[in-house]
Amino acid sequence: MEKNLIGGPSNLIHVTLPSSVSNDFEKMTKVTQSILTRLGCPNCHSGRVIIYHEENNYVVDGSLNIEPQPSPWLEK
Repeated sequence: MEKNLIGGPSNLIHVTLPSSVSNDFEKMTKVTQSILTRLGCPNCHSGRVIIYHEENNYVVDGSLNIEPQPSPWLEK
């Protein structure tokens, strides 16, 4: 488990996005609101650090279909 600077559990949140989302301010705002809601406070992220990554891992299957991995469409 990662630790924060004062020794407690990490408050880092990592989010991977396709460029079609990361390059669109309105979509990024919706994503951020959704993440904050899941964290229990839709209006702030005090004490949390949200790090956004553009997806850059892809898998090509035998039919030459290219998909990002891990798939952003899988629900947990």
